[in-house]
Amino acid sequence: METLYDSDRMPETDWSGAWREVAVQGTVTVQMRSLDPDRFEADLSAVQLGDCQLAAMNYSPLAMRRTPRLVRQSDPEQYQVLFVRRGRSGFEQAGRSGLLGPGDLVVHDSARPFEGFVGPGPSRTQCLMFQVPKRLLHLPHQEITSLLATPLAGTRGTGLLLSGFMTALSRDSPDDTGQAARLGRVLTDLTETFLAHHLDRLAAVPGDSRERVLYLQILSFVDDHLPAEWLDPRALADAHRISLRTLYRIFRKHDTTPAAHIRHRRLERCRLDLADPRLWQLTVHAVAARWGFPRPPEFTRAFRTAYGLTPGEWRERARDRERHARPTGRHASPSNRTDDGGTVVPERTPAVGPERASRSRD
Repeated sequence: METLYDSDRMPETDWSGAWREVAVQGTVTVQMRSLDPDRFEADLSAVQLGDCQLAAMNYSPLAMRRTPRLVRQSDPEQYQVLFVRRGRSGFEQAGRSGLLGPGDLVVHDSARPFEGFVGPGPSRTQCLMFQVPKRLLHLPHQEITSLLATPLAGTRGTGLLLSGFMTALSRDSPDDTGQAARLGRVLTDLTETFLAHHLDRLAAVPGDSRERVLYLQILSFVDDHLPAEWLDPRALADAHRISLRTLYRIFRKHDTTPAAHIRHRRLERCRLDLADPRLWQLTVHAVAARWGFPRPPEFTRAFRTAYGLTPGEWRERARDRERHARPTGRHASPSNRTDDGGTVVPERTPAVGPERASRSRD
């Protein structure tokens, strides 16, 4: 992502004008007022995804307004999907209001005025915002209006898929414009399916979009059940109420098969765990068993075929790297998936987050 603004690099007296100048690139035009009279802290980064955009924002406490005049001056005709990763905030639009916490999603309409605030906390509030042109969505706009400013769960179901994909792209943004456009289409599919779920209008989503989202749901199901010995193509088809033929057709479009994908994901988890100093007390076979490989010879053959080394050789190389990199002191895990305190961090795409805030809609 390209950094558009960083208050740590700005003179304290210049933040207001500088923020207004770059906010137009990363979000929409709003009036802003810092709630801390002594200091405003914020940073804003963004990446273009074809016709869409993903922005990452961190703020200290502030109040914001998008007035009717600002709407008349500039309306990009977009929906904005905000995912709160850390902190508390509130929004009001179209006669609705909601309080948001970590793991919540909320939708805004750039054509309507709104008011919002970012509350105080031990660190900056952290959000991601996906902006999608209205013309790319097939759902009736008057129905989407019923969801504006309503906290929606981003930690389960299609909300989990959407927030997880946003989080992954904020960490690893594409450099190639073609790939960026394709990822923008995936996020658009996820956004429309997420909205359609809450509107009970899944039939209004085009079939190819539903299938792309279904593929992501299947991938999420696989990652959630990797240790289970019963996980196989038939279980995938049954869990998603599709035929085996349909399942294989979906995976064929991605140049793989369900069984090959399950095996690859299990091997990847084993590869990470074998290199993790915190798990070196486990035997190689214990690591394999915890990720769905109960038979050691089968696991060893599959691992050697995939990575060119036996599991034991891979672990020994990891130990050698650790000895050279950290001769003393606390070990750091190469598979560490944590973030700074209080932040909702999906581990993967799709991702696993904490339980949703109680006031969010499923």
